[in-house]
Amino acid sequence: MNYKKIKKALKQHMKIVMNNCAENLKKNGRVSTKSLGLMIRSIHMFLPTYLMTILMFGPLFLCNIAIISLVGAIVCFYLFDCCFISILERNICDDDFIVTDPILEMLSLPINNHNRYYISNVVGPLYLYLAFVVYYVRFYHHSN
Repeated sequence: MNYKKIKKALKQHMKIVMNNCAENLKKNGRVSTKSLGLMIRSIHMFLPTYLMTILMFGPLFLCNIAIISLVGAIVCFYLFDCCFISILERNICDDDFIVTDPILEMLSLPINNHNRYYISNVVGPLYLYLAFVVYYVRFYHHSN
């Protein structure tokens, strides 16, 4: 089995898992689907800010969790060609909005999956690099 077949199978499996997760949240949740979607979208929109705040001011053990989470999210993004939280959002909110859409609008670029993936490939690695720099400076760079 080659890499592309494995990646395709993983991607299909992940979409099934996220669909099931979304359906379970809709059925068993104590809030409306609209509120649930808004909560997940809000967390997704501000998660980079929360993680960077932890990296800048949090204790080492929380920073380690933040770095592991970031690396895991980036690996998942490249494995599945999309963000797993975006899949969950789309299923719950039943719309086509992705967190990169405002950036595309500000840049006057058409909103489509190709541009969403492209902007994620620009912003994601830059953010990860910044996160590693902050982590390194805080915990490993000791100046005299």
